[in-house]
Amino acid sequence: MSLGAIRRILESPRVYLLWQSPFVRQKIAPVLSDLGKPGRILDVGCGPGTNTHLFGPEFDYVGVDLSPEYVAYAKRKHGRPFFVCDVTRDPLPEGPFDVVLINSLMHHLNDQEVATLLDKVKGVLAPGGRIQIVDLVLPPQVSLARWLAQRDRGDYPRPGHRWRTLFDENLQVQHFAEFTVGLFGFPLWVLCHVRGKA
Repeated sequence: MSLGAIRRILESPRVYLLWQSPFVRQKIAPVLSDLGKPGRILDVGCGPGTNTHLFGPEFDYVGVDLSPEYVAYAKRKHGRPFFVCDVTRDPLPEGPFDVVLINSLMHHLNDQEVATLLDKVKGVLAPGGRIQIVDLVLPPQVSLARWLAQRDRGDYPRPGHRWRTLFDENLQVQHFAEFTVGLFGFPLWVLCHVRGKA
């Protein structure tokens, strides 16, 4: 099956959620352990509500995504506010937000689009608000994790040092760490977790 065919299949909200279900909690675990007290949260690139169930009613949750299909599905499933938004061109929902979560989105964006998004995000943060980012790392060594990263739907997986430079240029980085996600103890992807502020 071609990469294009796989990308088209994953455009289905149900298929995407099925594909992600074994990994959702692993991917978001560093964010949840670093989240702090409940508040207003903006989930940028929320997909079909992939992480929404992890944020209970104590969070004032808002999600945005480029895909109308994903947003429609998320609204039906979760009954929370979701909006269609091209985060590189459209304004973000009105802040302030205590936390902005950007999970597995930036490897779909080039460097300038990442800088644009982070600039917009800083504009909707509450005083003392934090940006929480999880994204795909391109490992330097030949491995299954590298092979999978090169075949992801995102065209811009970056090595860890490149991510760190990009974030340092656009955020006040408070924390940066790489971690692995996999099945049965076998690593499939390398990700980075970043906490920053304006």
